[in-house]
Amino acid sequence: MAWLGFGDFGVFLDAATTDSVMTFSFYSEDCDADYCIVTGRGAETIEAPQDRPWGARAIYLKGPGGMTVEIEQVLQRS
Repeated sequence: MAWLGFGDFGVFLDAATTDSVMTFSFYSEDCDADYCIVTGRGAETIEAPQDRPWGARAIYLKGPGGMTVEIEQVLQRS
C-alpha cells in the first residue's frame, strides 16, 4: 500500500483481489459530523463511521464512476 498525501487530501494505492477505480481520502476533525453533512446532501454510504484497527475512524462513500471516497479521523490514543 502507498499513501500519496497532498495536505488534507490523499490517495491510497493499494493491492487488492479486485480492481477499484480510485479511492479519494480526506482528513477530518469530526468524522461523524462530516458524515451527517455529506449524507444529508445525498452522498451514498458504503460503510458508516467506524473505528478502524489502524487507529482511525473512517467512512466510505460511493463516488462517481465507481470511485470510493474515504473520510478519516485519526483517533486520540489514551
